[in-house]
Amino acid sequence: MSHLLELNSIQTCFRMDGKRVRAVDGISMHIDRGEIIGIVGESGSGKSVTMLSMLQLIASPGRVEGGEVYLEGVNDKSGNPVNILKYPANSPEMRHIWSGRISMIFQEPMTSLNPVLTIGYQIQENIMLHALGIKDLEVKDLNLLNGFYVNLEYPLPNGQSVKFLEDNNVYWGNQIEIPGSDRCYGIVADDNYLLVCEYGCGGTEPEIILYRKRARLNR
Repeated sequence: MSHLLELNSIQTCFRMDGKRVRAVDGISMHIDRGEIIGIVGESGSGKSVTMLSMLQLIASPGRVEGGEVYLEGVNDKSGNPVNILKYPANSPEMRHIWSGRISMIFQEPMTSLNPVLTIGYQIQENIMLHALGIKDLEVKDLNLLNGFYVNLEYPLPNGQSVKFLEDNNVYWGNQIEIPGSDRCYGIVADDNYLLVCEYGCGGTEPEIILYRKRARLNR
């Protein structure tokens, strides 16, 4: 497909007092790599409903009645793009897409966060569930770590070295051993950045695998 994300003719309706009310009527848009798109409209114009529809998060009495959503890399066995609205809302396919491929930051924490779980756990849950798509990386737990213990120096091609973290900060992180190897994965995250590295158990010869801002469409 030619776009990172593509929405075609999304239609979402609600049943209110026995009447069918169309909240979103044929919205189409696309996003390419590196783009940021802002959707502007008055309260009740369908901005949030459009995004919730795209991710199959519309709750009763709402229902997505039509349209297509395509996400780069979501294909069938023949390599053809799949309309992700064809997946049931709680299917394994949609759960993989939620946060594993697309994240949504909700407007109201009182209704979108789980009050019986700590905020810290809900920040780290995405990493634990999706394991970042890295082979052999299974994240079962993250712990609070002082930056002094996880701020490794990474060698640069010019012979210099660089640190990406701050010694005085506190991060979520863990060390995961690679089966059959003397190397480990290290995972460190805060509200803004996510770092994954590989190194000898003990912190020797570190190599960066992933370092990026979290929850952003553009790279």
